Amino acid sequence: MTPEIEAKVRAVSDLHVQAIARAHAAGVKIAMGTDSGVFAHGINHKELAWMVRAGLSPQQSLMAATGSAAELLERSDIGGVAPGKLADLVVVGGDPWNFDRFDQNLQLVMKGGQVVRDAR
Repeated sequence: MTPEIEAKVRAVSDLHVQAIARAHAAGVKIAMGTDSGVFAHGINHKELAWMVRAGLSPQQSLMAATGSAAELLERSDIGGVAPGKLADLVVVGGDPWNFDRFDQNLQLVMKGGQVVRDAR
């Protein structure tokens, strides 16, 4: 990330958290996802902790990354674990709701039913 982009991210991060908090308090369904080019792909899990800081429970934060996102995209074939759904799964050790330790707790990643990372 360039220094200019990093400065922009730092400048708007508090505003972003405040906007999520206001939307959540107003009953707006929150979904995690991005078309952003300001951070490396593959680290979007850090947004889970930011959503908790904005007032969502850890469970609501995880739902924003899975079921709510799928629902808002009108994709009933993804977003949950059930027969007939395309599943990408992660397995974490330790406290599954401690998103600040997600990197350290990540044990297994499956994409489309295939193991793509096994840190066990």
